Amino acid sequence: MAAVKRPHQGFTLLEVLIVMVVLAIGLLGIAGLLLSNVRSSSNSAWRTQAALLAEEAAERIRTNSYWVASGTAASLSLSVSPTYAVNCSTASMPVAPACTSAASGVLCGSTLLWRNQDVFELCSKVGDVAQGGLPSGTLTIAQEVPSASEGVLYRITLSWVARTASSSSGGTVQSYETLLRP
Repeated sequence: MAAVKRPHQGFTLLEVLIVMVVLAIGLLGIAGLLLSNVRSSSNSAWRTQAALLAEEAAERIRTNSYWVASGTAASLSLSVSPTYAVNCSTASMPVAPACTSAASGVLCGSTLLWRNQDVFELCSKVGDVAQGGLPSGTLTIAQEVPSASEGVLYRITLSWVARTASSSSGGTVQSYETLLRP
């Protein structure tokens, strides 16, 4: 009796295994792309928040005449020089000024106290994500060397730690900088 040969039908187990491996590699690639996209959009949101905080600092400078009219140093527990520099970080938080709360808002006795209140509020907000700040955020306001033609010029710099795709822990320091002529 002669053996009858039938043609092979269906897939072998080896072919199914190869398809599963190729499919798994493709799905891992898609997951990596999605994770990269989420990190990128998160960093974009932090940059937008930094721009909003810089605008808030600029508005506070424009509003308070002490910032504009005087380069005198305030007695705050942070980096202050005669050209007026503010460096907010969690290590150098300023002490709350002697302003009082009232029904209409905060009452301060002078423009210097208002300026100190502004600095205190900005410094409190910048490093606190829950208040609309940045992760490990710092704020620096430095008065540029004025010239006769330009007048007073402030450099407002915000820095924060952004997560990157290549760093699983920590991240890189990003910054946003703007110039202000009040």
